[in-house]
Amino acid sequence: MESNPIVKSDDKIMMSLRQNFREDVKSFSVLKPFYGFFLLAWDWGLICGTIYLAKSTETIFTTIFALFVVASRQHALLALTHEAVHYRLFKSRFWNDFTGNLFAAYPLVWDVYGYRENHVLHHKYVNTAQDPDWQRKLGHPDWQFPNSKKYLSRLFLRYLWGFGFVDNVKFALVMSNHWPAEKLKREGQASLITGKIFYYSIVLGGFCYLGLGPTVVLYWFVPFFFIYPPFQKFRSIAEHFGLPNNHELNETRNVTSGSIESFFFSPHNLNYHLVHHLFPTIPCYNLKKLNK
Repeated sequence: MESNPIVKSDDKIMMSLRQNFREDVKSFSVLKPFYGFFLLAWDWGLICGTIYLAKSTETIFTTIFALFVVASRQHALLALTHEAVHYRLFKSRFWNDFTGNLFAAYPLVWDVYGYRENHVLHHKYVNTAQDPDWQRKLGHPDWQFPNSKKYLSRLFLRYLWGFGFVDNVKFALVMSNHWPAEKLKREGQASLITGKIFYYSIVLGGFCYLGLGPTVVLYWFVPFFFIYPPFQKFRSIAEHFGLPNNHELNETRNVTSGSIESFFFSPHNLNYHLVHHLFPTIPCYNLKKLNK
């Protein structure tokens, strides 16, 4: 399946833009050898390192610090799942999908294949009735903008109290094509779900065997349920909402953010979302360069 659809436009501005930047796009689209491994190793290194720090010191400060860092890296793993969807992790499509699933998507209850099917349509029909992301959010009060600061504050607090957990798991099932339930009858779903069950059984069974069950509950599931969802939620709001949505250049936006804000809300250059939509062949580590 084509994962980097370039939406053809008769708009002279867009035709000129793509013509002028053709060579830059071609150059920046080349994947760096082993860089996908580095990005995954960096995120998992931060996860393991901060958990080790928290368990070694056993202070409330280092525990809270670790919970937020792990949540930020869960968000980062979603960003790398997105890279895998566009075949931007590795040149080999097999290793791109295999590694993307094993070390990024599966830990978040996503999978590369279902996400890719949804995401291609999102790029091709962005913010229209044929865009599954837009359709899923259309009419929902949490996705109506502009909105008041009071409403957003209440929404944020609801997510911190765990409201986002159910929302996030359902979202993961939808994006993995496991929901609605009739999608489970599709060809290939049985083998995919069987593989996932085997994966989770091995991983969770291994942690329990090693006596790490409580550690996983505290340092993986608590961030996943309570902290990671609002990071993902508010980044998604920034990407496509409160915009004129009448031209390819204002259907989504880039977000200017500092290094700390980016670490939590837009890991791996997710804040360059307009550039990504215009040129989806660019891997995350070259988006900032092309934006300049």
